[in-house]
Amino acid sequence: MNLIYKPLKYLIVVAILLGLVEVFYINRIVNFHSGTFSDLNPASEMTAKQNLPVILVLGDEVSANPDSYVAMLRVKHPGYKIINGALPNTGIIEMENFGEKLIKEHNPDILIYQVNPANDLYDLRKGTDKSEASLLSGISNSITDNFKFLDYLSYKISNTANNLSGQSFDGLEPENIPYAEKINIKALGPETYERQTGLIENSTLLKTMRQTDMETLMARMNNLFCKMKNGSKVFVLVTPHCSWIDKYYMDNMSLAGVELSEDFVKFSGTYPFVKVLSSYYFSNQKVKVVDPSMMLRHFDSPSKRLFKLRSNTLNRNGHEVMCSTISGFIRLSI
Repeated sequence: MNLIYKPLKYLIVVAILLGLVEVFYINRIVNFHSGTFSDLNPASEMTAKQNLPVILVLGDEVSANPDSYVAMLRVKHPGYKIINGALPNTGIIEMENFGEKLIKEHNPDILIYQVNPANDLYDLRKGTDKSEASLLSGISNSITDNFKFLDYLSYKISNTANNLSGQSFDGLEPENIPYAEKINIKALGPETYERQTGLIENSTLLKTMRQTDMETLMARMNNLFCKMKNGSKVFVLVTPHCSWIDKYYMDNMSLAGVELSEDFVKFSGTYPFVKVLSSYYFSNQKVKVVDPSMMLRHFDSPSKRLFKLRSNTLNRNGHEVMCSTISGFIRLSI
């Protein structure tokens, strides 16, 4: 009997410990991201602009970088106190709690909520169906879906490895053509452009169970937006995947081993991810969906790419376009 009860006892202890850590993580009883917030918000921004209207930015790693479009907005809009509350490798599950705390603390006049088709639906549910995950991956996904702090640990390990290999935010810029041409795209692998098989296509076109995930995302976003004060504005800023912008990126994805269907490659018009999001908030006077895809397509060119070659991440040029796009909406809201 001891052969059964002893391992079972250890499993129960481990499960209790995992549950406690998850509670601490989700509810920010222990703030795993405190260093990130201080890095993104210099003292000059937090203390020198006490009596100015406030813009709060929430989002994932696209926004959670000291050199992102958020820093550029501070230069363009010195008449606002801009607080960057973005957290890398997070989505609406984490932001429902952390974002609500920041809204209560800073009482923003404008909320910019940045959504990422490559990340937000994945954060809700990593996928257990055969189109996105093998049996083992499905089991692993189910575990990390229920313990978000394991996602955080995985991200920190991956990010450290990328920094050590020179693939950090300030790494290769695609417009550095002489160096870029030496990169073997095939050797990068499909995980360079999407976290798991079919994620980008299913999230963009809302295939398989991603339509249901999208409904969950919008409902939970709405719960967060309801915490904003009367008279405030919310801008839902969509971060397009590189495949939305130019066939050049789709070709690179194919070279790296990403399988793209004819439906996705030949799709024209507004992608379902954006269309459903825009329809959901169409009659909401407080919330406006901002899709910079058209601007990014206009400015992306062979001589000046807006995304990095080694990932689906916007480079500095891309962030400048994001900044210009959302900046126009901020001016109109005054």
